[in-house]
Amino acid sequence: MAELCPQAGVKIKRTVNVDGFYANFDFGDASYFERGFKYIEVVKPWNRVEIYTKVGSEVQKQAIDTEKTPYVPKSRYEYVYDAQQGEYQGRRDIGIQKSIVRDRETSEELGHAVRYKAYPGWVDRNTIAQFGQLLWMCPPRDQSPNMQLMREVFFADK
Repeated sequence: MAELCPQAGVKIKRTVNVDGFYANFDFGDASYFERGFKYIEVVKPWNRVEIYTKVGSEVQKQAIDTEKTPYVPKSRYEYVYDAQQGEYQGRRDIGIQKSIVRDRETSEELGHAVRYKAYPGWVDRNTIAQFGQLLWMCPPRDQSPNMQLMREVFFADK
């Protein structure tokens, strides 16, 4: 973890000015519209897409069943939550979670957020866990690299 933690967090390669974005994660946060975005397209489970659009001071939601109505995303840019997750390089005691923002047309990665998790072994589960902390991660749980990634890569004119 001493080697991995300095590599964790948010890395921004390029920022883009966008009207909206496509995501596989529901932000459930109207503050994105306060930042100037006009729409957010969210892929949902069970063949659904929800499109949130700001009309005046109101946010409207449209749900589409993609099995009945094919949907082509409007946005060129997408946020992919958990683009990579699971074991880090085959190590069962270390996990990785990586989210990315990319250009859908060129596949260029504009930035990413990486979090590493160290899972405790038998001794830790039966000793240190008694004091409350069972999972170590960097960046820490109280920091949100995913939200930081979104806020730093995408910006909109108000």
